[in-house]
Amino acid sequence: MEKNINETILNQDPSAKGLIELIESIKEIDLSAASIYHHFPFYVDETFEGSLNVNLLFIDKNFGILIFKCVEAIDNRDNNQIIALNNDLSVLDSLIYSKLIKVMSLQAKRRELKVNATTLVYIHNPKLDIEYNDLNFDVFSTRAELIEIISTNAKTPLTEGEFKELKATIEGSRGIVNPKDRPAKTANSKGAILSRIESEIWNFDLEQKRAALFTIDGPQRIRGLAGSGKTVILARKVAQIHIQEPDAHILYTYYTKALYDIVKRYITKFYRQFSEKDPNWDKIHILHAWGGKALEGVYSNACKANNIMPINLSTAKSIKPSDPFDFVCEDLVKMNLKIQYDYSILDEAQDFPPNFYRLCRKLTKKNKVVWAYDDFQNILNVNIQNEKETFGKDSAGNYNIEFKGDDALQDIVLHKCYRNPKDALVCAFALGLGIYNDSNVIVQRLESNEHWESLGFIVEDGDSKAGSNMTISRPDENSPLLKNSLLNVDSVKMHCFNSLNQECENVADAILTDIEDGLFAEDIAVICLDNRNTKSYFSIISERLEQGGVNSFNLMSAPNDNTTFKVKDHVTLTSIYKAKGNETGSVYIIGVDSVFDNKDSINERNKLFTAITRSHAWVTITGIGKSAELCKIEIDKLIANKMKLIFKQPSEEEVVTIRQDIAKKDNKINAIAEEINKLGLSKEDLLKRLFNEKS
Repeated sequence: MEKNINETILNQDPSAKGLIELIESIKEIDLSAASIYHHFPFYVDETFEGSLNVNLLFIDKNFGILIFKCVEAIDNRDNNQIIALNNDLSVLDSLIYSKLIKVMSLQAKRRELKVNATTLVYIHNPKLDIEYNDLNFDVFSTRAELIEIISTNAKTPLTEGEFKELKATIEGSRGIVNPKDRPAKTANSKGAILSRIESEIWNFDLEQKRAALFTIDGPQRIRGLAGSGKTVILARKVAQIHIQEPDAHILYTYYTKALYDIVKRYITKFYRQFSEKDPNWDKIHILHAWGGKALEGVYSNACKANNIMPINLSTAKSIKPSDPFDFVCEDLVKMNLKIQYDYSILDEAQDFPPNFYRLCRKLTKKNKVVWAYDDFQNILNVNIQNEKETFGKDSAGNYNIEFKGDDALQDIVLHKCYRNPKDALVCAFALGLGIYNDSNVIVQRLESNEHWESLGFIVEDGDSKAGSNMTISRPDENSPLLKNSLLNVDSVKMHCFNSLNQECENVADAILTDIEDGLFAEDIAVICLDNRNTKSYFSIISERLEQGGVNSFNLMSAPNDNTTFKVKDHVTLTSIYKAKGNETGSVYIIGVDSVFDNKDSINERNKLFTAITRSHAWVTITGIGKSAELCKIEIDKLIANKMKLIFKQPSEEEVVTIRQDIAKKDNKINAIAEEINKLGLSKEDLLKRLFNEKS
């Protein structure tokens, strides 16, 4: 039986706890597939101020829906209490029915559901001399009565698909992803496959529900790979808080500017699942982390609220070129600041410097900071975050935030990846870590078997100690099964070319073929990994696409305050930094030779990992010459090993040595860049002078 329960809140509700124990004690009926929800769902209704929640909800594909109100024995027969109880249950009964009857697959007839939905009152510790005839709903208190109630609520069992739709409707995830009506020439065309993927009913898994539905009275971290649903979970959490606490000020902040539209759309959709109106955007603040002249941000708004002159980017870079944003936040954290938010929600938190965490905590009441953290992306940082060091210490030397380990909701790990087909995700790890690097020393390592397992992998062999022979695989159940069945053979392709022109022409032609095969232009993104030649790549590709009647949206030439990643009927052209946090059906990763020109570089491997994990379905990697062929060799080795990661675990010293060598090179490049910047040259001029253009 699936229990969607916050134990802390349940312990404060003895009558509901008693009913759950009663349900769990039943062995006469098979309830193993049932789901129980405590204090959920919440609804906004015009007849109430604030929100109304279901005390306890039971759903099962065989035994339907039971809506419970759990109370202790009512001693004094307070008439107002009885009236309030009747009113609450009447509204909830009506709201749930009205939601379900709109779902075509759940309709038996025009005004009849395929499942019975019954509302009841459970009296915990009843007093024998008290009757409850003035309640409008059936009342029970014993195990025998409960068994009879569940049994008589049965109807013809729902199919697996119908039950998924029922759960999605109850949980508010139905309709979050709207499948597009793509032209499908055949059942196996790309348009048909992507539409099938989008049409799959999305149910939150148990880990996601614990993360989305339960907000604790303090800090909370949600960890998982790219594609594990962190942004959707945070948007769901914002909607939930806004329903429960409509007067609370909620901050939602993010790193990638192009995330804004997605986040606002998700929050609105989730909120509208439980309300007939839109959220109050005066209470929900979706802000970029830094902000600027044309874009509000957490930092800029905090300066404004406290009458502090903000530090601009050029000044910050001149003082701390390695991390200007950390510098401006550090400067602000030292000051006495007004509290601005009741909750702060941080998306893409792996990309934020420690002082931004500290700033958000300082702007928020009671440490109610929730952050989603990619365990494996900074753009790819393989060290597990230490929350104590991240948030620092107070003036007395005590840690501002420290997980105690006694509350499982403080630090939730998401093991499943829903965005990427399994083979694409395994390929991203193989290339990102350099598992099949021809030097036979992997570029990055995970520190323990537990870390691999927390990311949803299985350690078949090895103990992660230096010199250990490791074999790592990924089980099907931790990746989307429909995608695995539709895409495994075709999810990642690699092509090598002799020149930049040849690469661009082939990529553009492949995109035009994709569109002929049923994809929309906005289903496709081109991510360039070669910073030296991005302008040349995009110029040739966009011209070739235009000749084929397809428009492109070049994020590299978009205004600095742009908050959009996709434009209807346009193929997106982007760098990896502007692609972060976003996703699309088909991704073309071009210029991969620039990664393998310096194949031991952690930074370069990181970019490739992140680019691959932007895709819902198809990944095509392209590059030029011998360096691109090195990438193909690594992919071929992975395929030969049946998509398993097989390697010898390097020592920490070996990996640190690689990091140090790369850091020295990066520091030299940064120093040169700063000197050129002082001369007033643009970044493009700098790159032209530093590097020869490809031919």
